[in-house]
Amino acid sequence: MERILQSYCHLLGKTRESLRRGLAKLEEVKMGLSRLGVCHKGRRYNQEWVEAMQLVNQVIVAEMVMRAALMREESRGLHFREDYPQPDKAWEKNIVIVCGERGMQLAARDVEFTYLTPEEGERSGG
Repeated sequence: MERILQSYCHLLGKTRESLRRGLAKLEEVKMGLSRLGVCHKGRRYNQEWVEAMQLVNQVIVAEMVMRAALMREESRGLHFREDYPQPDKAWEKNIVIVCGERGMQLAARDVEFTYLTPEEGERSGG
């Protein structure tokens, strides 16, 4: 998991192509999860089972991160896309992810600024 994220979804240098390749690698890992098992069958203090469940959760979160990064076509803060190097005011949005029977669904929703707008923050030095 760590190698996939470092190679295809690192902080600096993401591109549409690298994210798509990373998602393909992640799909291979997901296919392997169906064969995941543990040898220790105890119900108490079963670290093997805990680590297996953590891996499943890590795959889910990694897919969310990669799909959201692929959807966001701009650079902002630590989210940098080589193919979209500038912030884009049109992308002042939150990406909402819902996992269900139809898989992972992503939607972009406008940000509700409840304290300061970005312009007010720039004027105040924040």
